[in-house]
Amino acid sequence: MQIDQDEKEYPIEVEQILLYGTMLKNTQFIYRLSVYTGKHSKLMMNSEDAPYKMSKMEKVTNKTILALFVLQWFITILCAICSAIWQDQHLNMWYLFHKNPTLSVKYGFQSIITFFTLFHNMIPIRCVIFII
Repeated sequence: MQIDQDEKEYPIEVEQILLYGTMLKNTQFIYRLSVYTGKHSKLMMNSEDAPYKMSKMEKVTNKTILALFVLQWFITILCAICSAIWQDQHLNMWYLFHKNPTLSVKYGFQSIITFFTLFHNMIPIRCVIFII
């Protein structure tokens, strides 16, 4: 680097370098030279947030919860279909209060929500917080 005042070259060494994020105080003036060292320098790589690390137990728990969730939906749909078949076959039961002999989409959604609510205890609440 050359400065115009005395036309003398000054080497840049480690003592003269201020790293990224450094604040300079109590100095009247400075000569600045920006040096880009790349995003793969040690300082820049350490400035990023560390990735979330999961233990083997958390991975197994997440897979188990996912399998239970899929099983819960499978059982819910199966029970809703069986309920619709049973309701269709037992239209003559006076205590069931059938207003419309044909099954509707509304009844299907109601039965799916009902069975999902009944089976929601398959996944304990303590296990749900592990999924991230």
